[in-house]
Amino acid sequence: MCSFLDDAQAQQAELIRGSNGPAGEGYYVAPTLVVNPDAKLRLTREEVFGPVVNLVRVADGEEALQLANDTEYGLTASVWTQISPRLWNIAIAYRQDGVGKQPYLN
Repeated sequence: MCSFLDDAQAQQAELIRGSNGPAGEGYYVAPTLVVNPDAKLRLTREEVFGPVVNLVRVADGEEALQLANDTEYGLTASVWTQISPRLWNIAIAYRQDGVGKQPYLN
């Protein structure tokens, strides 16, 4: 987990980290938001089992699908949109296991 974040930081990705977690023994990774990571990073190409979210702004649905489908891994996706037909088109074109609709936030 830490090596994914170290690689992202070395490639100048913006990392926004949460609290340092509980003191004492054990392993803890702070919740981390990675803003606009490079598409070639391991963090964007492999499954990361930890409290890490990549936030990528795209120009349109085509670019979103290209990024989402350009990996051998993938479980689910969330699409934030007000346009239901647009969501349906994205869900059909997405090659992974599922797409969830989220309300668009202004």
